[in-house]
Formats: sequence, C-alpha cells, structure tokens
Amino acid sequence: MRRLLLAAVLLLVLWPASAAAQEVGAAATGLAQGPLHVDPSLRSALTEQERTDLVARLRNTTPPVLVALVPLVAGDSVDGKPRQLLTVLRRRTGRDDAAFVTVQDGILYAETPTPTAEEDPVRAAATVAILAEDRDYDERIATTLNRFLDALEDPDVVAHAEELRERQDAERSTPRRSSGVRRADASRPRVRGRARRPPPRAAADGRA
Repeated sequence: MRRLLLAAVLLLVLWPASAAAQEVGAAATGLAQGPLHVDPSLRSALTEQERTDLVARLRNTTPPVLVALVPLVAGDSVDGKPRQLLTVLRRRTGRDDAAFVTVQDGILYAETPTPTAEEDPVRAAATVAILAEDRDYDERIATTLNRFLDALEDPDVVAHAEELRERQDAERSTPRRSSGVRRADASRPRVRGRARRPPPRAAADGRA
C-alpha cells in the first residue's frame, strides 16, 4: 500500500514536467514545419485570421523569426522560464540563423540569431515591442507580435530602441515630488480607463 501511495505521489510530481517536455517537443517539431507554433491549450490566444496573417508575415522576415506559444509553469521541463524555452527550441531545431520568439504574461521574449551582432535588430525590435508608448499590458498576443515585426522592418530600429531606453531611464531617475495627496503613479498611464503596469525592460536575449 505504501509503495502504491509513493508511486502515486511521484506520478503527480513528475507529470507536469513530463507533459511540458512533450509540449516543448511538439513546439520544436512544429517550428521545423512552419514559423508559428501554438500549443493546443492556447489555441484561443490567436484567432484563425490572426494566425493566418502572422504566418504570412513570418515567412518573409529577415532574419527568419520562429514563434512558439507554449504554456509554462514553474517546475516544468524549462522551469517556467521563457528564455530557457527559446534556448531549448534553438538546440532542438538547429536553427542558429533564426530569431526565436515567445510571449508570456504580456511580455515578448526574443533570442537573437547566433552569432549576435552588437547592434542587433532583433534585440532592438523586442525593446520597441515592450517599451512602445501605445503598448497595453493586456493587449492581444497578435498585437504584440505584429508590433515586434513592424519594428524589425524599421531600418532605424536600433536607434529607436536606444531612444526608448534613454527615455525610460530618464523617467525612472526623475525624482517625484509629493504633494501630500495620494495620486496614481505617473509611471502607470491609464488607457481607456484601465491602469497599465509600468513597462519592463525588454526581454531580448536576457538583456536590453
């Protein structure tokens, strides 16, 4: 009886990692066949039209961009870490020439092609996608991905990304004067009546 109980506990502990490993494996297989893979559990994240439009754009990007949308949780085969997911997908697909992209909790993560240039347009495009003034934290994934692809097509994307970084640094370093009246944090602009979270640093390749 004790052995059966132990086996059941081990099964419950190991099942999430095993399931996630299968999802990552399926993503690698899917990306070998096309530029966009959406895990079945996330199929509602993109409409059919959004998926069709994204695939059409992704087939014509330079450098190649491969997008994987996979559910991640702590303790899974990549420990719930988006960048680790992208690293594993690159290794399994063998696509050193491509940029790998995912979106988790409204944040776009990008791993640049290897070797990476110092002024890399993929990293810069990820910065623009994250720090754009019109970005809404709970916007649709297709909107985030299209903003990234728009930025990647911009010949001045590296300069644009640097401007956004400098602006964010300036806003963070500006001291705020307290008037004794509690007001909404100016770093959280309101859009259509909803407060937005302050934009994080772009998550391209672990730094930006």
